[in-house]
Amino acid sequence: MKLWKKLLQTGICFTLVISVLCPMAFATVQTDSVPITGVKQAKSKWCWAACAEIVGKAVYPSTNRTQFDVVSRYKGTLANPYPNEKSGTLAESAGGSQYVAYDKVKFDSIEGVWSFSKFVDSIAHGYPVQAAGGYYTNGKRTGGHMVVVYMTQFTDNLSGSNCYIDYYDPWEDISHHCTYNSFCNGSYNTRIYDQTVYAIY
Repeated sequence: MKLWKKLLQTGICFTLVISVLCPMAFATVQTDSVPITGVKQAKSKWCWAACAEIVGKAVYPSTNRTQFDVVSRYKGTLANPYPNEKSGTLAESAGGSQYVAYDKVKFDSIEGVWSFSKFVDSIAHGYPVQAAGGYYTNGKRTGGHMVVVYMTQFTDNLSGSNCYIDYYDPWEDISHHCTYNSFCNGSYNTRIYDQTVYAIY
C-alpha cells in the first residue's frame, strides 16, 4: 500500500513538473488552410482581379483564366481591353472568381465583415476568402485593397487564446500572419476590414 502511494505521489509530481517546464505540451492549436498559388497584381488597380484569379484557381485548379481575362471581361473595351482606371466592384470581384472557376463554384459578396468562425468554416470546406480593407479619413472611405485569406489558426495555452489569419497580398506578392482582430481594426496593415467576397457552398 505504501509503495502504491509513493508511485501515485511521484506520478503527480512528474505531471506538475512537465506542465511547468513544457506549457506548450498542453496547448490547443487548430489550423485550417487552403493551398493557393499567389499571383502578383499586374497593374496598380488590379488587386481585385488578381485575387479573383487566385481564388478561382484554388477552387478549380484546371482553369486557364487569369486576371487579364477578368479585367477584359468586366472593364475592357475593344480599344482598351485591359484598363487600369478603376478598381473592380464587389460584384465584379465575386463574378471574376466565378468566371475564373468556369462557374463550378458560385460566389457572392457583402459590404461587411465575417466573424472568425465564418472564415474557419469556409476555409475548412476548401474555399479561401477575399477580404477588402478600407482606408478611412474622417470616417469616409477613401480607398481600399483586396487580399486573399487562406489560413486560420486558433491557439489556446497558458498565455491565453488567440485567433490568427494568414493572407496573401497581391500588391506585395507576399503572405502575412496576424491576429484576426488586428486585421479587422487596421492596426496590422492600416486598412479596416470592411468587405468580403466568398464562395457559396
